[in-house]
Amino acid sequence: MKCEFCDKELRSEDHRFNHLSAVHKLKQKDLGCRWCGEKDVQLSSHTPWCTLNPSSKKNREEQTKRNRARDKSIFQTEEYREQASIRRSKILSGETRDYQHKFLGRIDYYTVKCGNSEVRVLGTWERDFANYLNSRKVDWIRPKPLIWIDREGQKRRYSPDFFLVERGVFIEVKGYLSDYDSEKMERASRQNNIKIKLLRAKEIESIRKDNFSLDLENLPQYPNW
Repeated sequence: MKCEFCDKELRSEDHRFNHLSAVHKLKQKDLGCRWCGEKDVQLSSHTPWCTLNPSSKKNREEQTKRNRARDKSIFQTEEYREQASIRRSKILSGETRDYQHKFLGRIDYYTVKCGNSEVRVLGTWERDFANYLNSRKVDWIRPKPLIWIDREGQKRRYSPDFFLVERGVFIEVKGYLSDYDSEKMERASRQNNIKIKLLRAKEIESIRKDNFSLDLENLPQYPNW
């Protein structure tokens, strides 16, 4: 990137703004996006993503990589998982209505029928599976939290998403499956002598296309034996 007035090499939009302000005595209101010419914008945030900027695609890809690295460092930590579990339990039990959490972000819930009452579920995947069970008249409940012991001997709480009453099986609806999630379900299932079946994106997609059959034998299971 070069200055449009003196051809000085500039490192970034911030550098361009500082250079034009200091050397050419221009103010923010006098400057526009060097690609589209639009003014009244914050140059450092607008110009890298301007649709006329030849580097905008590359800039977006690099930003996506940075965001994913940031998310991995935050949202896959034990601290996040623990807080997410507590927040989820409070929302589903009605203990809190603070659905926007500064650390966990927006938590969306839906109210669905469960027998003769209504319960809360989190996310569209849980909602769609609950509606599927209701349409097939499958008897299900929201299970109470399970107690399990992690590898360091600490007591943990884990609430599977669904319990199919007549079949005696717990169902976990899960998109991203971290190592912590796998350990949690494996240990909780073994220590409580239960079976947990896993419902993933493929099954939810089938439910939405109305061609899903609840074949428990073909679903991944914990404990893994």
